[in-house]
Amino acid sequence: MKALIDTNIVLDFLCKREEFYEDANIIFQHCFSDVDGIIAGHTVSNLFYILRCRYEFTLEECRTKIRNLCTLLDVADINKDVILSALDNESFSDLEDSLQNECAKATDIDYIVTRNLDDFKDTTIPVIGPKDFIEIVRKQK
Repeated sequence: MKALIDTNIVLDFLCKREEFYEDANIIFQHCFSDVDGIIAGHTVSNLFYILRCRYEFTLEECRTKIRNLCTLLDVADINKDVILSALDNESFSDLEDSLQNECAKATDIDYIVTRNLDDFKDTTIPVIGPKDFIEIVRKQK
């Protein structure tokens, strides 16, 4: 199973955001074993900025966290075609979400895992919340 892990789930994991960390941790444990976890290429720069500016991690902490993340997960390419498709997709009002969607389509994934289900209501890819994703993975074992 291949899943694109949305930025909010990655932040839940990396920052140990209290109310969401447990599910994010379980998702990442599955990425260690039985799920091909993927992040969109632009997620890396977004994460670096958020970790550095909002959560005030040091430069080295940011580099280490993202390096470890990129070791665990695959990174979907973001290129001119992906960007243009995202810009042309009028179903999305948020470019970041549209880029996530286009990266997911280009990577042929099974699910987009996010806490912001409404942001992806017009995608052709199944979008699923963390708890439902965890249930699906557990049932497939």
